[in-house]
Amino acid sequence: VPASTNMEEWTVDQVTAFISNMGLGQSAAEFAAKFDKAIVSGEELMSYASEEDVMEEVDIPKKAARLILKQRDAYLAKVGGGGDAISPTYGASTPSSSRLSTSSCARMTEDSVFISLRFGEAIEEANQLKAALQKEGHDAYICDVAPGANIKEVVVRRLAAAKLVVIMGTKTYGAPGTVKFSSKQELEYIIEQEKPFFLIKMCNDFEDEMTKFNLPKSTSYVPWAKGTPLPVQVVTGLIAKYKDVVLSSH
Repeated sequence: VPASTNMEEWTVDQVTAFISNMGLGQSAAEFAAKFDKAIVSGEELMSYASEEDVMEEVDIPKKAARLILKQRDAYLAKVGGGGDAISPTYGASTPSSSRLSTSSCARMTEDSVFISLRFGEAIEEANQLKAALQKEGHDAYICDVAPGANIKEVVVRRLAAAKLVVIMGTKTYGAPGTVKFSSKQELEYIIEQEKPFFLIKMCNDFEDEMTKFNLPKSTSYVPWAKGTPLPVQVVTGLIAKYKDVVLSSH
C-alpha cells in the first residue's frame, strides 16, 4: 500500500522512513531513529519553521536539521507541482539500485548475513526483507533446516560465519522458545561473541527481561511496525551498516 503523498497524514513510521531516504549519509538511520523516538508525525514535520524548531524536539545537529527542512520543502514543492512523490515505504517508488547499493558497496550474501527472528512473529517480514535485498543485488540467510537435520549445528555454523546479524526485534524475541534452540540462544551467542548486528525494532518493548537487558532502549535501531509496508530505511540502513562492518574489518 503506497503511502499518502499528503505529508500531513503521515504516521511516525512514514516520517522516519522519509528522513532515512533523504541521502543524509551514514547517519541517516540514526537521525531517523531520533525522529521516531520523538514521535514526530507528518503534521509535526510540516509545522517546523526553523532548524531551532526541529532541534527543540529532536536531538540532531543544526546542519542535519537544515538539510531535513530543505528536503521537506523540496518534497512539498514537488508534490504541489504534480511530480511523482518519494514514497517512504519500500516498493515501486523506491530509489533505483544505483542509489541503494553502489559498485563499491560489498554485497551481502547468505553466507555473510544471518537473519535472527521468532518465526511465529516475523517470518513474513523476514521474507519481505530478503526479497527486497535480492532486488538490490544482495541476500541474507533465513534458517531453513531440512527435516532430520541438526538445527543447532546449522544455526551456530551460520552465525559464526556471518559478518552481520539482522535481529527482527518482535515482542517475544529472545524469550525461551518451544524448541531447544531458538532466538534466545541466538541472541546469547550474538552478545557473547560480540557479533555486529542490525536491530529492526518491531514492538514498543520486549517481553523477555533478558532481551531487555541485552538490547536496552539505548541500542540503535530502525523501526518497522508489524503489518506495515517495509520502510525504505530498513533496506538502506542495512546496506549502509553492512558496508561499515566490512570496511572496519579491513
